[in-house]
Order: sequence, then C-alpha cells, then structure tokens
Amino acid sequence: MSIDPHSVLHKKNKERIVKSLFVVCSLLYSYCSFSQAYFLKVDRLKKGEIVKTKTYYEGHWVKLKTINGSKLKGNYFIYDENTIIVNDQKVALNDILRIRFDNRHLFSGTLLTILGPPTFLIGLTATALEDSFSREDNNSNAEIATALGLGALVGGIVILSNKNKRPLKKKWKVSILVQ
Repeated sequence: MSIDPHSVLHKKNKERIVKSLFVVCSLLYSYCSFSQAYFLKVDRLKKGEIVKTKTYYEGHWVKLKTINGSKLKGNYFIYDENTIIVNDQKVALNDILRIRFDNRHLFSGTLLTILGPPTFLIGLTATALEDSFSREDNNSNAEIATALGLGALVGGIVILSNKNKRPLKKKWKVSILVQ
C-alpha cells in the first residue's frame, strides 16, 4: 500500500516535520546566541605592546606555579574576572608565576617524527627501484609513500617545536575574556 502524495495524512506529516525542524532550529539558535564562552587570554608583551595573543577555552588542562610556590595541575575554570579555579583551589591571575597549557599533540608529534623517516626512505627506495626497472612515468604508490613520509616528518617536527610554557614575569599578561 503506497501513500498518495495528495492525501490528508501525507500533508499532516509534512506539516509536523516542518514544525519540528523549526522548533529544533530555534532551540539551536537560542542556545548558541545566549551561551557565553570564557577564555583565558595570554598576551605576549614587547616594550609594553602586545606582540602575540593566544586564547584557551575554559576547561583546558593546565599546569601552573604560583608566587607562593604551590604547583597545581588540572582543568581550569573561570571563577570571576580575576580568578580561576584549578583542582578546587582559587588562584588569582596576579599570583600566577608560570603557566603551561595542555600539549595534546605531544604523542602525535612524536609518532609522526618516528614513523616519518622510515616511510620516506621506503618510498624513496621503492621509487628508485621502480624507475630503474620500468620506463613508464606514472604516479605510483612509492612516490605517494615518499611524499607522505616527508610530510609526516615535517609535521611531527612542527608539532613538537610548539612549546606551551609561558613564564609570566614581564613578558606575558594573562586576562579573562567573556564572549
């Protein structure tokens, strides 16, 4: 039994679907427009001017050292415009001596750096052997492996060279943004 596209039942289902989509879209729009995002903003200062700015969402893993010598590790949350909370301890932004954010790419950078050179060398060797035995010039898997290995090596080095340690003496300024 097929449903007639001009039947009353088909039109009612169509209206329900349109109404449901309208409600879902309205809820998503209101959720996105009325929600606030908190950031920890770290500015690099050079001769009193901001040279570089990095922002970190609330909830990132952080390791910090305060002026009084206590070391804290864990996810940070914003308490007010001058205070953050790490492991249920309030820390004023002025009391932070050093701060280090999560470098989640450490494992992937190490993996790419380790796997990149062998892939590159295998691909290079296979390309050389293939070119010596065949006269066809086509894109082979060996050339693709060479490019992927070189790309993995360079990507791993770039990822590992990104250090997230921020000593906060005169060079860095930490503030909280609400968006």
